[in-house]
Amino acid sequence: EVKPLTKTQIFGSISDETGLTRKEVASVFDSMTGLVKKQIGRRGPGTFTVPGLMKIVKQHKPR
Repeated sequence: EVKPLTKTQIFGSISDETGLTRKEVASVFDSMTGLVKKQIGRRGPGTFTVPGLMKIVKQHKPR
């Protein structure tokens, strides 16, 4: 069984491939987290796209 990568493994792999330090990679992810929260939040447009990778769309579900 293949297990999903851990956060440490993801940061390490990106660090190795880009030449950024793990701390720099973590900083990029922290920044992206903030952007996603703003875009998906109440005052944001409800979508966030990482070009060529993914699109996150806020869905309203009735209670």
